[in-house]
Amino acid sequence: MAEITNRKNCSSEEINTLKQFLKPRAPHLIQYIGAGAVVSKGFIKSRSDLAKINTEYYNIGGIRSRKEYNAKFFRVDQVISVMKNPQCHDGVHLDVIQKYIQEIADDTFKYTITLFENNNEIFAL
Repeated sequence: MAEITNRKNCSSEEINTLKQFLKPRAPHLIQYIGAGAVVSKGFIKSRSDLAKINTEYYNIGGIRSRKEYNAKFFRVDQVISVMKNPQCHDGVHLDVIQKYIQEIADDTFKYTITLFENNNEIFAL
């Protein structure tokens, strides 16, 4: 599992901002927050740790994680190769992901990555 360091509980304002972010993307996670889930922030130690995190996706453009990798969900480091697969019907997000990769390489990536931890598994949203 990826190591998250310097964890600190989020303020009410940060939690409200997160809920607004999640509302159109992952509304089911708002229910966890309402039920008392701990909302914290921290840092992922390295890019390789981030690459090992599961995504919430099990189907990308018609390709299923169970068939390709015998796993319930795709990991972050598997998404690009799946999207480049000629059988994949989702080329729209590939350009965005490649843009993010370039920003990380250029040290200009300024986005927050939301992670969800459940049963000792971490998922990137």
